[in-house]
Amino acid sequence: MTVAEASTTAVSPKGRIPDTVWGAGSLSQLGETCAQAGASRVMAVAGRSVEVAAGRLPELLGRRYLGRWSDVPAHVPAHAANLAVGSAQETHADAIVAIGGGSAIGLAKVVALALRLPLIAVPTTYSGAEMTSRYLRSEERRVGKECRSR
Repeated sequence: MTVAEASTTAVSPKGRIPDTVWGAGSLSQLGETCAQAGASRVMAVAGRSVEVAAGRLPELLGRRYLGRWSDVPAHVPAHAANLAVGSAQETHADAIVAIGGGSAIGLAKVVALALRLPLIAVPTTYSGAEMTSRYLRSEERRVGKECRSR
């Protein structure tokens, strides 16, 4: 069993305390969790490191599943966030599912907050990103080989 199979967290965009579904097999409840959130058109944000769990999304979400945003760079660069928000707008997503660690959940938070959509997070690391209302978007400046965020 992977960490993604062990826990699923649903976060409301209204800033209330998140509902939490956790325990062995809770990933199989993702469709029900989306239904409870009122989601009928779900865009996923999941990097390549969670391929097995993300590969189950069509089965778990059925007709709700719109597709997956898999370009999940570290530190949520602004350009990546803007592209993901645009994709969610174009597909008329009404909820975002994030699978992964802090980068995937951070990117999904930006999308969900920008469009005022529910966020359902399936954490696979102990970043805690799914439990906070905070997020970071970085603006990169390249100086030689160094990359700094401001």
